[in-house]
Amino acid sequence: MKRIIALLLPAFSMPAQAHESLVPHVHPHGLSMLPGIDAIIWTLLALVVALIAYWRIARAP
Repeated sequence: MKRIIALLLPAFSMPAQAHESLVPHVHPHGLSMLPGIDAIIWTLLALVVALIAYWRIARAP
């Protein structure tokens, strides 16, 4: 568990970003409804961690 936390901690220690409503800007390609690659990676990582936890709990005596 400590290894997982050690791997995830640097990802959450990023500089703060202002919300779009506070600092308006225009995207050159318009609005996109597709998830970004970072959202896909975090989702897959969460699924892998959940599957590992499930397998460990299911095999526990």
